[in-house]
Amino acid sequence: MKCLVTGGAGYIGSHASLRLIEEGHEVDIIDNLSTGCKEAIECLRSNGWNGEFLEASIGDSRKVSQLLQSNSYDICFHFASHTYVGESVRKPIMYFQNNLSFLPEFLSSLLFHGVNNFVFSSSSGIYGKQETPRPIKETDIIEPINPYAMTKYWGEQIIQSCGKKYPDFKYACLRYFNVVGNNMERKIGDYVYENKENIIPMCLSSAAGIRPSIKIYGTDYDTKDGTCVRDYIHVDDLVDAHIAIMDKLDNKPYNVGNGVGYSVREIVDSCLKITGKGMEVEEVERREGDPEYLCADATSFREKTGWQPKILDIDDITKSAWNWIKKVKSIP
Repeated sequence: MKCLVTGGAGYIGSHASLRLIEEGHEVDIIDNLSTGCKEAIECLRSNGWNGEFLEASIGDSRKVSQLLQSNSYDICFHFASHTYVGESVRKPIMYFQNNLSFLPEFLSSLLFHGVNNFVFSSSSGIYGKQETPRPIKETDIIEPINPYAMTKYWGEQIIQSCGKKYPDFKYACLRYFNVVGNNMERKIGDYVYENKENIIPMCLSSAAGIRPSIKIYGTDYDTKDGTCVRDYIHVDDLVDAHIAIMDKLDNKPYNVGNGVGYSVREIVDSCLKITGKGMEVEEVERREGDPEYLCADATSFREKTGWQPKILDIDDITKSAWNWIKKVKSIP
């Protein structure tokens, strides 16, 4: 297929682009490089990619239309979003603009140029808080509790409306929580990990000497299990899920998590074990808009596509992230 990947210079988008290329698909990329980087584009080139790269926002309708007019795409994978909960609370307008306000015009351009297949990389954060800790199902009550989750939820509603209006338009919304790790073969990885607010990049940046300490959001870190249990899905498994659905679009949302929860303490302990290095841990109050328990039930997606996550052990996940950091920072 001829694929258009938005956010293809970012963390997930670059991994997805690489996997699509390896699967024999043609790939073009749109990215404004606000969180993506040219290093990812150069890395894709070094891995055999020869597609077109458009440095632009999806909100730049003139540039987007020119690209769509000169190409014939079978499908669009949409990864061009800001994705940090804490940042969305601090900068809600930025999130509403980038993640939400650009989407209707972008979809309009896709539809006008006959791009009728769309995979939306969404978020299971739209489910909000759970009264009973258990894996979330797609039928559970939606209650976004932070601006980032709100943009993903309303993005899904916009896409759903297009599916109802335009019979030829087919889509899937893939919901997941924390995507982690780097390509297991170290072909590509996260080039901006040291700037992230996620726990594994923070821990490993501290182990690499890039940041002096890490902030553990939550309370009772020193208890047996820690707090803030999360479903962590490896990026290779996540992009496999996006590719597994591309020829099975049926206008539905799907969870693609592992269904396995790890606590903050377990994550930190894994990072300590894998790196063999110490790190200073600063415990702070949980971030506003950050739920305590997040875990997804991906049964429906597995039954639909046959997809199964392969990288489940947290040590394998953290090791893949650490191996990439060692590669780009030349750490022995």
